[in-house]
Amino acid sequence: MSARRDRLRGARFPVGAGVTAEVRRSCRNELKVLYEAESFPGATWEALAALGSASYLRASQLNPAMSDLCRVTLAGGALLEGAVGGRLLVALYRGRGRLRQRHHVERLLGRG
Repeated sequence: MSARRDRLRGARFPVGAGVTAEVRRSCRNELKVLYEAESFPGATWEALAALGSASYLRASQLNPAMSDLCRVTLAGGALLEGAVGGRLLVALYRGRGRLRQRHHVERLLGRG
C-alpha cells in the first residue's frame, strides 16, 4: 500500500447530503471506501449504474425479508456494491484513474 493511501486509512469525511465516507485498508493497487447514509435508494443505484454497467440480485423475489443487491462496475475497473435501500455502499477503486472515479461517485452521492 502506498504511503499516501496508508495515511488516508481510517479517515472519515462527509461527502454531502447525509453521506459519510471512511477509507479502509485494502490490498495491492486498490482504494477501499465505505459510504454510509440513512439509505441508498433505487434512484441512487440507477444514477451510479449510468457510470458503468450494473447487475442486480433480486433477492426480495426469493424472500421478501431480503434486500435486493446491486453491483456496479465502472469503466476503469472500480466496483461498487451494496443493498438497494441499505445503509452501506462499498467501493473498490482500482488501477489508474482511481481519484477521478472516486470524485464521480462522490459527486453523485453528495447530491442526495
